[in-house]
Amino acid sequence: MKKKLIAFVMILNLLLIPGCWSRREVEDLAIVTAIGIDRMVLEGKEKDKISVLVARPSQLGGQQTKASAETNADWLVSEVGDTLYDAMRKIHRRSPRNMRIYHNELVIISENSARDGVEDVFDYLQRHKDIRLRTWMFVCRGEAGEAMKVLPEFENMLSEEISEILVKSTPGVSETLAVDLRKFSDALVTPGWDAVLPVIRVIESGEAAGSKREEKEAGQTIMLEGLAIFHNNRLAGFMSPEEVTGFLYIIGETQRGAITLEHKSGNGSPSQIALLISRASSKLKPVFQEGRLVMEINIKAEADVVEVQGDAAVGSPEVIKELNREFGQKVKSIAEGSLETAQKKFKTDIFGFGKKVHQKYPDYWKEVEQDWYEIYPEVPVTVKVDAKIRRTSVIADPFQIR
Repeated sequence: MKKKLIAFVMILNLLLIPGCWSRREVEDLAIVTAIGIDRMVLEGKEKDKISVLVARPSQLGGQQTKASAETNADWLVSEVGDTLYDAMRKIHRRSPRNMRIYHNELVIISENSARDGVEDVFDYLQRHKDIRLRTWMFVCRGEAGEAMKVLPEFENMLSEEISEILVKSTPGVSETLAVDLRKFSDALVTPGWDAVLPVIRVIESGEAAGSKREEKEAGQTIMLEGLAIFHNNRLAGFMSPEEVTGFLYIIGETQRGAITLEHKSGNGSPSQIALLISRASSKLKPVFQEGRLVMEINIKAEADVVEVQGDAAVGSPEVIKELNREFGQKVKSIAEGSLETAQKKFKTDIFGFGKKVHQKYPDYWKEVEQDWYEIYPEVPVTVKVDAKIRRTSVIADPFQIR
């Protein structure tokens, strides 16, 4: 009886297993790798334009014929609609395969769309169940659809090339910041914290790779440059690469990056000394001094000497002491330049000062939250830097040929 019961349960389980009734064969899918969003006016009415890059599986294999080698590894298609969803649905009319965006790597928002406000874009991205929170977000100088026409120079697909630059290359320069949909969303909905996005820019490039370098005409390529800063949900302006470096020092996101010091030796001759940041951290603390709110920023930075142009004796403890002071002054100057741009020029709280005040003084925050952006530009900020040079690399004093 027991064996019959077990057999009955097993047969019943088999009947209840749904199997693969909802399967999607890979050869029937069109995998979207990048999405571009533009806003335009047609016939006096605002419209949304979506551009998507779709991977061509036949071009990503190891073997390519002559014909396939001349075909792009991804397909660019654009459509215009009354809403973003409407534009995306129109793209389906042109695709021979089922469009899928759950492997999408990045979203590029045009400058005009960002200035008009990203509330609708944010709603569309968050509402769509197939868009991952790990999707990288960008603002494009100019039109996103035009930027997506640029052919990659190194990787097979443009989306892959941009993602690799963002994740692997830019941290070593510390002139931009990788922001995904989750982090962007958090900043948009958190009181006292404004959002930032890395900036994509199309530039003319005369370089070429391979044996036909001399024959290639100047083309266009993509580079990442600075940050777009937002006030509430609208683009307020842009930060230069150096200002971004100061911003990263303040929020403790600096990973590497270089600083050049102009040091005068004992004989008065100037030396250019290049430092590579090896470690950096920061602490932001709101305090009340004589009844007035003040933000204190304490930055710690360490660096290595990687080049000396001149005769500065960087092997000398006295010279290193002077360089530490100059190093700290340079970091402080860069950080204060970033503060001037964000706090005074654009009045955007990208550092999260309001968020820090909310955490430490919740009762005070309730009083000032509605008027924070009137108070914030006038909040005094003190920047203290503890900077040290740890190593002079393989050699100490400058290499001299006698």
